[in-house]
Amino acid sequence: MASDLTLESKACAACAKAKRRCGKQIPTCYRCASKSIRCEYSHGPGTFSLPSQKSGDDRTSGDHVQPSTSAAAGPLAVSVSEPLLDLPENHSTLEDLLAMDFDYTIPSDMLNLTPKSYSLPWYLESASWEIGRAPYAEISTPFCHSVFMKYIGRIQEWQARWVKTGSNPYIHKHLYQFMIPKSILDAFTMLSTYLNATPETQPLVLHMLEERVTQLLRDQPKETKDADALNPFEHLARVQALHIYQTLGLFSGGIRARHVAETQIPTLNEWMRAMIESAKSTASQGVEAFARTLLTPRGEPDPPKHQGPRDQAVGLFAPDYMPTLLMGDAKLSAEDTAWYAWVLSESIRRVWVVAAATQSVFLALQLKWSPCPGSTVFSTRADLWEAGSAYTWASRCKQRKVDDEAGLDFVERGDWERILESRGPEEVDEFTTSGLEVTFGSERIDQWNINTRKES
Repeated sequence: MASDLTLESKACAACAKAKRRCGKQIPTCYRCASKSIRCEYSHGPGTFSLPSQKSGDDRTSGDHVQPSTSAAAGPLAVSVSEPLLDLPENHSTLEDLLAMDFDYTIPSDMLNLTPKSYSLPWYLESASWEIGRAPYAEISTPFCHSVFMKYIGRIQEWQARWVKTGSNPYIHKHLYQFMIPKSILDAFTMLSTYLNATPETQPLVLHMLEERVTQLLRDQPKETKDADALNPFEHLARVQALHIYQTLGLFSGGIRARHVAETQIPTLNEWMRAMIESAKSTASQGVEAFARTLLTPRGEPDPPKHQGPRDQAVGLFAPDYMPTLLMGDAKLSAEDTAWYAWVLSESIRRVWVVAAATQSVFLALQLKWSPCPGSTVFSTRADLWEAGSAYTWASRCKQRKVDDEAGLDFVERGDWERILESRGPEEVDEFTTSGLEVTFGSERIDQWNINTRKES
């Protein structure tokens, strides 16, 4: 059974009231789970009985709801003399039952239909990989040229920071600790060369840039449209590399370089889509499988495992216990493995946001309009990205669970307005602040900073 059972019915009450997209997972949709709020689906006209499974099938063992003639029996019961659904034997599985077209209510605290072996932490949930689309009325009006150029300048500064320090707000300092793909090595040397170019060497450097783009495309597997041809870590590396080349080409001032970069906009969009699909597919296999793509080179045998107890930070690790990876002589605990899985997942989301924003800003400057690429969730909390160890990260995640009553530590663009209403500038990180500024404009962010200081 899949880990993220969904309903083919209406959105839950909380998502419908907030006019937000509902993932329709049961017993609790992703949005309600991330915000720790009650999740209920639309109340149906009658009751039903989940048929018991055959002996030996443990997928839904014990999850059986009986019809009742007493209204006091619970929210699943109504006053009826016979069950409203008479299911034949060929509809004896839960998948068949959920595929039928009827409405019903399943309070989140009554049934847990997700097997523990398939449960996922909040940062790997299936719904967290969906690309959201804001309704037309919610799309912000265009901002002036200076706001867009300021954002591009910030991305360029982040890339220069990566060359100098090994990290920036969208490339984590531990992302390439175990492996450095060739595409990233080439992008790093190309970026360093570009940043140190002189007016006399600029033509040569731009020629090198075009050669790097050609080589990157040549190095890709033939079936590039297949998300399984590369693992999430490999997808991430090539998207980061092409985005660096595209940023240099689009805003270098060279006519030829800009032309080459423009022709690769569809390619980058396709790679971004495949990256998200690959991440979603691999994440469904669990924390360890996801982290392994970052920790273990492709083709090497799986490292031996040590069964370690589950950490008490509820929601960080998927099962009740999780195998601990052994990297050579160094043993990675469940906490370490979960942290690296988060580092990879968060890096994928952030490079998607940066790459999508770069292309949207360029097209808006060139054409005076740009199609909306959508949005994805990412972590906004100021101290998570900067955590220097798994222990520090896990401790802050525990605190996040306590502090984040508004559900604003892991959000998509549709919830950014609430960040300005409920958070202070010091509570979100640099990456989030930059996204807020390009979305709402510099004046709105200045007001946010001033009003927050007055309140404090």
